[in-house]
Amino acid sequence: MRVIKGILLVFMLPVFSVLSYAQKGTEPQIRQAVESKQYVFLAERLHPQSGMSRVLTQGYDLTISADKVVAYLPYYGRVYTPMLNSDGGIKFTSSDFEYSKTAVKDGWEISIRPKDVPLVSRMQMTVFDNGTANLYITSNNRESVSYSGKIKSTQGKRGF
Repeated sequence: MRVIKGILLVFMLPVFSVLSYAQKGTEPQIRQAVESKQYVFLAERLHPQSGMSRVLTQGYDLTISADKVVAYLPYYGRVYTPMLNSDGGIKFTSSDFEYSKTAVKDGWEISIRPKDVPLVSRMQMTVFDNGTANLYITSNNRESVSYSGKIKSTQGKRGF
């Protein structure tokens, strides 16, 4: 049994070091995407204020560009004021928004305030150097919700 563990350790050590190097190599790409406001937040997990967190299927995202913000995210939580003709998610396109970013130790704090969307009052995103991110959305008529996921560049590249 010890021999098998030793052999596995010898073969797995290079794999882990390559994965660690790949994570560190994404920092310049993440920095460039955040600085140019050309990236997509790919939501992988939803964390409602009440209830259990949920793993999400692919396809839920928040796209940031210099001239617009497009949200296509699910929502689970308490709704204070129901909206007619709503499918229950956080889905909008905003072309009138405030965007600010602040560099922090391991990445950036980003604040987005859509002015032309009555559903969302503020979005706070923490983007880390390794490409992971957390998104916190404060709504006008719903409980706040947060998401965790990854950042992908939209600058003509296929991603990280």
